[in-house]
Amino acid sequence: MSENKSFSTAVPAVRITDSGLNVPDEADILSGRLNDFSGALGGAMSTSLSSPQGQLASSESAIIADKNDQLLYIVNQVNPDFSSGRFQDAIGKIYFLERRGATGTTVTATCTGLVGTLIPAGSMAQDEAGYKYVSLSDATIGASGQVDVVFLNLSTGPVGCPAGTLNKIYKAIPGWSGVTNASAGVPGSDEETRADFENRRRNSVARNARNILEAIRGEILSTVENVVDVYVTHNPKKTEQKAGVSQYPLTPGSFYVGVYGGSPADIAAAIWRKAPPGIDMNGDTTFTVADKEYDPPYPEYVITWQTL
Repeated sequence: MSENKSFSTAVPAVRITDSGLNVPDEADILSGRLNDFSGALGGAMSTSLSSPQGQLASSESAIIADKNDQLLYIVNQVNPDFSSGRFQDAIGKIYFLERRGATGTTVTATCTGLVGTLIPAGSMAQDEAGYKYVSLSDATIGASGQVDVVFLNLSTGPVGCPAGTLNKIYKAIPGWSGVTNASAGVPGSDEETRADFENRRRNSVARNARNILEAIRGEILSTVENVVDVYVTHNPKKTEQKAGVSQYPLTPGSFYVGVYGGSPADIAAAIWRKAPPGIDMNGDTTFTVADKEYDPPYPEYVITWQTL
């Protein structure tokens, strides 16, 4: 005949409520384990924590509290406001987003040498700080004896490259005699932080809309690689207005998009997908976008924005 056993404990239970996961304090866990020992060993049992039973109760209470903390951590990872690491990456995948990896500083440098010399992709130069840069595409020195080449720092992160400091050829190529950058490079970035990734996820939600400023900003941040920041505003009035601390003039009935980083073609395409039709634009950069939803010849639209 089997014995009917019923198990119980004085340790407060973990409770799942509408407000979340509620776990008992470690002091309450310890009190519950001491009560359990007292019931098993007799009411006259010493509850001193230096006694054998007190030490066992303390150890078990610490184990239970640690597991409760792990439960709290896992439950909080479901909340985008608190998630991090692989949990945050998983939430991002629901929105078809991936965390941006670290990038290196990019620099446009002028290479000089013999006319017709090919400087292949992967050619290396070095700046005065000792950082090594690699060219991103093939380039041929033209009739002027020079050609502009984009170089990428092999070290990731926001490494500065002031004008004139990328001035050494690291690996010689016959016919290539010199290199220098007339302007400072665009700093790279570290791996996207928890806060930055969550901010981009939030902004991506606005991508489902059209004809609103948040939709334009969200589309650029979510779809254009190497974009560091985006600012979007507008002037709904019939007269020119000044915007921001720089007092940038906005034409009547127009919107303004300022973008730092990213390729012009991708930026223009993102703006075109979300911008309202028939509205004037402001800025110093233009790119023509073709609407390939039609049959050729494709309608073309000139998109304007400010490169920051």
